[in-house]
Amino acid sequence: MRVALWEVVVQLADISITFLSNIERGLKYPTSDTLSGIANGLGVNVCDLFQETETPPNYRNLLDRFKIDIRQSIQKTLDAVYKAYEE
Repeated sequence: MRVALWEVVVQLADISITFLSNIERGLKYPTSDTLSGIANGLGVNVCDLFQETETPPNYRNLLDRFKIDIRQSIQKTLDAVYKAYEE
């Protein structure tokens, strides 16, 4: 039985095909965990999703938005860790 790549991606990312479609069309933005699951389903590293040489120009704005969201998420986590150790 042949399984489509999108079926593997949505299963590993624990998302619906509708959500994946909305991500592709720029209607929804995935969390860093979802990005990790998508990358895993595609068999690549998360950073590979952001390689400019392989990214079609029409996806640049969407990927730039992902970069901002990931940076903000990392910063929040680091702030929380720092605060926890500070107390």
